[in-house]
Amino acid sequence: MQTSLTVHSRQQRRERTHARIKSSLLQLMSEKSFEDITVTELAQEAGINRKTFYSHFEGMDAVLAEVEDDFVGQIFGLWLTGHPARNPQILKDFFRMLGNELILNQQNMRLLILSGEHNRLLIKIKDRIIQLLIQSLDQAEPVFDREQFLYAAEFISGGMMAVLEQWAANPREDSLVVITELIQRNAEHIGELLYLSSPLYLES
Repeated sequence: MQTSLTVHSRQQRRERTHARIKSSLLQLMSEKSFEDITVTELAQEAGINRKTFYSHFEGMDAVLAEVEDDFVGQIFGLWLTGHPARNPQILKDFFRMLGNELILNQQNMRLLILSGEHNRLLIKIKDRIIQLLIQSLDQAEPVFDREQFLYAAEFISGGMMAVLEQWAANPREDSLVVITELIQRNAEHIGELLYLSSPLYLES
């Protein structure tokens, strides 16, 4: 029992250190660009040495990638269960919650978007949107042109990400609210397209 508790305690301590490294990176990124942050600086900010850092991550890019993945996972954990193709409101509701999440976390999102050539946050978000839409198509077994729909989804989601990137570079008061409203309207159109093309609708 004591050994089991010791292992559990060590695991908890490791998880706390892992999380502290990631939060320390965001803190440093609020002060300087990602490219200017060194492993030594990050380790000092997290209260660890370089050896401990490398026991958690291969390097700086690995930390940034995991921070991005955490952010994307948090956002898309909001994805509602159900069948978007059978209920266009689901996609609209999801993107409404997504917009709220972006607004609440806009400081960290902006830091990640502006992390230079290392940034993959927007690509990950766009790819995840496409993946979820494909899943919706698979659930619906639609009769419309799948390839044509995916082109449209790629175009719309790519536009969303381009607008967010522009916002990150030149943030203005309430601009993110306007952007999220635009995203929600696009999502509503996608939901309607899925719904109207579904065999359940066509057979009704």
